[in-house]
Amino acid sequence: MPTIHLPAGGGGGGGGPATQVIASFVAGEALAAGKCVSVFWDAASSSTRVRAVRAALDDHIVGISTSTASAGANVSVGLVGSFAVAFSAAPAAASNGQWVFADPNSNGGAVVSRPTSGVNLMRVGFLAGADGVTVTPTVIFSWAFIAALP
Repeated sequence: MPTIHLPAGGGGGGGGPATQVIASFVAGEALAAGKCVSVFWDAASSSTRVRAVRAALDDHIVGISTSTASAGANVSVGLVGSFAVAFSAAPAAASNGQWVFADPNSNGGAVVSRPTSGVNLMRVGFLAGADGVTVTPTVIFSWAFIAALP
């Protein structure tokens, strides 16, 4: 069962509302921070774990890894809020406000251009921190399964 953590100052102690909800899961593989992750049943360990989402499989995004972890170690996963998300190339500042999708060519990665075939089309959220330089801009996490593309 994942452990839910609310950031300091949010969610009940007198510092205002929480701006993020982060849960702790066990990584099913090595994960870098900023990866879109999915939950899966790991038969070898008889446990639920997370892995980098695979758009070409029947995966569904549940969150964004906010820490780095090796397989079998705990990893923090952002469930609600804005998070740094890994792209293979830095999106342009003019792309801010656009939808972000799971990258069909990079497990756990994200793209601004909409995939067109052979994958589950999954929205990660909305781009908010692109500057044309960083490959981990801020994304407002708002996942949605859109369609299974033939």
